[in-house]
Amino acid sequence: MERFPALDKKTLGGLSPDQKQIVLRLAGILRLANALDSQADSHVERLQIHQQNGFLEIAAQGYAPLDRTAETVAAARHLLETFYDQPIMIKGFQPPTKLTNPSSSRAKRGI
Repeated sequence: MERFPALDKKTLGGLSPDQKQIVLRLAGILRLANALDSQADSHVERLQIHQQNGFLEIAAQGYAPLDRTAETVAAARHLLETFYDQPIMIKGFQPPTKLTNPSSSRAKRGI
């Protein structure tokens, strides 16, 4: 995983408070995205983000919480948790299965 520059006073020194907020928010998003894509065989294809009872839930299609990526993702979410002052839960989800159209099935069978 690539290392990002430290977000310290030296790095952010010439920015206004509003610019610092934008940089911190974007840095948190980039760190999390990079962590979700940290393995060569990463399969995260889609995210669903929901505000729940006092926490942010991020469901990542293809993410496996017991995979090697999970530890990297747990560390990477820290900046976003700090910025938004709330916990972030990351979980995997499977895409919905496609339902076939009954009328098209009948047409294929000659019904």
